[in-house]
Amino acid sequence: HQGLLAPTTLLALNILVLAALGVACLLTGEPLPGGSLRRALRQVTLLTAGVYLLAPTYGTLSKTISTDTIVAVSTLLLLLHLLLHDYHFVNDEAARLRGVASMGAAVFAAVLLASRLQTDMRVFSHLTHSLTLFLLSPFLLRYVRRLSFGLHVLVTLGVGALTTAMMARVSAVATAVHLAACAFVCFGAPAWLVRIQKFKAAINGPWDEAVPNRLRPTE
Repeated sequence: HQGLLAPTTLLALNILVLAALGVACLLTGEPLPGGSLRRALRQVTLLTAGVYLLAPTYGTLSKTISTDTIVAVSTLLLLLHLLLHDYHFVNDEAARLRGVASMGAAVFAAVLLASRLQTDMRVFSHLTHSLTLFLLSPFLLRYVRRLSFGLHVLVTLGVGALTTAMMARVSAVATAVHLAACAFVCFGAPAWLVRIQKFKAAINGPWDEAVPNRLRPTE
């Protein structure tokens, strides 16, 4: 929104993610998200062309709505995306990617934020980058985790560090809140769950299974 990131940079990141996804598929032997290479290229081409043609429309989609409302709604939608995200698929614990509501909320938030950009090229680069992250990054993270858990941790830390560095250019307060939230999720919440285990107690009641008593044999 402030012009700190050039559209070409976002498009280059998209190409980098697509290339990394292709390499991960080759190393793991998994098919591309679209199936065959020809079908995947066709889907990417059609999606990119559609976003490019509709970029002028997306740029003025919420022109009559205030920026504060757009930011508030987008924040709620992204929080909903985090709550409903299919973490089982990313952690290689589920066979298929689910969480359609999570993906829809993220894409809707991206469209709302794109409506506040100044040029059609910025709208195009923002939406294509958002679609790449929300639609393809779960597959990439899944395949990276399958290759190596250590590499998965390094990629996660790298993405977190890049996000923090980019956020620091915009707002120091938002960066501090982001770091505090990450620290709580990664360290505070697990430590809290481990600590409250000592307060766990077994509750007995009439709903428990009956245990037969041993009867002494009569003489």
